Amino acid sequence: MSDQKTTKRKAPPAKHLVARIDNHMREMAAQTVVTSQIVAGHFKLHTTDLRVLDLIYMRGQALAGELAKATGLTSGSVTALSRAARVLKLI
Repeated sequence: MSDQKTTKRKAPPAKHLVARIDNHMREMAAQTVVTSQIVAGHFKLHTTDLRVLDLIYMRGQALAGELAKATGLTSGSVTALSRAARVLKLI
């Protein structure tokens, strides 16, 4: 038998791993934005409308103030959006 050296793979430095993860996260975020735009467009909604509807579906129910805080909209905007969604039978 011949002596075979086993070579250990060196792990990339942490900064390279962080850079790779950061890059993948940015790609995923970009894909999410594009997907949201496509879905919203399909239903003739704005992406913000879709975001609010998504929050309502995830939480089951939510107050306008809670949705406003989560989206950065005013509670009045959320109330108007919710009324429109009800008229369209989206919620």
